[in-house]
Amino acid sequence: MIEKGLNSPLSSSCGRWFDAFAAILGLSPERVSYEGQAAMQLESLAASEFSQQVNNTYPYYIEQQQGMFIINWQPLWLAVLTELQNQQEKGVIAARIHHSLSAATAE
Repeated sequence: MIEKGLNSPLSSSCGRWFDAFAAILGLSPERVSYEGQAAMQLESLAASEFSQQVNNTYPYYIEQQQGMFIINWQPLWLAVLTELQNQQEKGVIAARIHHSLSAATAE
């Protein structure tokens, strides 16, 4: 889908990032009632584990392309999928997702 540009437009929006993770964690139904609903559900899930996961981020790397810094999330996605397969608590995963975004942004 990404290679063909089919239903996967480029976006610089963190909203779509949160939507994707909310979906993979089973938080958002097929349709949401309001903008930001999935992201708010992800944040709510992360809240209970957020302070315990401060220095516990998923892997990612930053590459430079055409003078821009691009965050490559592929290793993060693979780690999240592995943790889901290993039945890691979803609150821990949600907190680590938030901390990873913060760390990558700061870097």
